Amino acid sequence: MPIRQAGSYTCRIRTHASLRSSYRAIVGAMHLWWGETEGALDQEGDILTVHFREMGTSWSFAAQQLTPHTLVVLRCVAADHHHPGAPDTIRKEWLGTSLRFVLEPVDEATQISFTHEGLTPELTCFGMCEAGWNHFVGQELGRYLDRGHTAG
Repeated sequence: MPIRQAGSYTCRIRTHASLRSSYRAIVGAMHLWWGETEGALDQEGDILTVHFREMGTSWSFAAQQLTPHTLVVLRCVAADHHHPGAPDTIRKEWLGTSLRFVLEPVDEATQISFTHEGLTPELTCFGMCEAGWNHFVGQELGRYLDRGHTAG
């Protein structure tokens, strides 16, 4: 469910998957619920690139914080966002923004709070990115975890 928070996009999902499986899905299986990936997130400083080749879009993220089963923070270090009909100004809008995944046990579930820090309504891409995150984190990540397809 999306949550309006000043200065960023946030959503929360709950899954029956464990904290461990949820963490592995974020650091090791983005290609199964978000987009094609290149690279790995094994330790802080590692770079992961997410591609949407059909659109010519890619973003690269540096792992800033990887706290197993608790927290993942990725900083966008390269951005080339293309979207049909959108102005070229969107290409670099994610540069310097951060993706933050906070995992915590809630009742007998795992709650994942996702924040795209710096994705604000003032950005040209906000509407399309909000819809994208609602789909990929709000739906696909939860479906991936709840169907038992975890990265181990």
